[in-house]
Amino acid sequence: MTEDDLRRLRELLAEMAATYGRRLPTDAALKNWALTLYAFSWLRVEQELRNWMATKPRMPTPGDIYVPLNDAAMAARETAERAAKQQEQKDIANRGQTEVGLKMLDTVKEMLGRRPKSPMLSPALEKMIACVATHYRCSPSELREMRQCAFDHPQDAETCYAALMREISGAQK
Repeated sequence: MTEDDLRRLRELLAEMAATYGRRLPTDAALKNWALTLYAFSWLRVEQELRNWMATKPRMPTPGDIYVPLNDAAMAARETAERAAKQQEQKDIANRGQTEVGLKMLDTVKEMLGRRPKSPMLSPALEKMIACVATHYRCSPSELREMRQCAFDHPQDAETCYAALMREISGAQK
C-alpha cells in the first residue's frame, strides 16, 4: 500500500469507528491493518470495507477483511489457470491449422509432388517430414510410414498429402 492508500485507510477506518461508536484506530492498529492487507489493491480493500459496513453490525478486524479478499484472489487465480489450460488444449488440438502450420504443410505437399532422383528422399523433404513428425510427436513407426509414402508416391502429391494428414491426425490423438 502506498502512503496515499494508508491515509485513505485511516480515513475510512475513522469513518467506520464513528459508525460503530468505537475509538479511532491507533498507529499500531493502522500498521497491523496495512501489513495484513498490503497485497490487495486499495480499491478492493475499500470495496470490502464498505461492504462490511453495509452488512455487519460490528467493527471488522483486519482478518475479517483479509479472508474474503484472499478467497476472491484465489478464485481469480484458479479461473485464470483453468482458462490457460483450456487455451493450451485448444492450441494442441489446432496444431497445423495456424498460419505457420498450414504454410509448413503446403511446403511438404509441394515437395511431395516432386519425383526424387534417387531412392533416397531429398534432404529438404526429409527435413520437412522430420519437422512435421517432431511437431506432432509422431512415433518412429509413423515417421517411417511418412517417409515410405513420400518415396512410394512422389508423383501423386494428393495421395501423399492425404496420407501425411492421416498420420498427423493419428499422432494428435
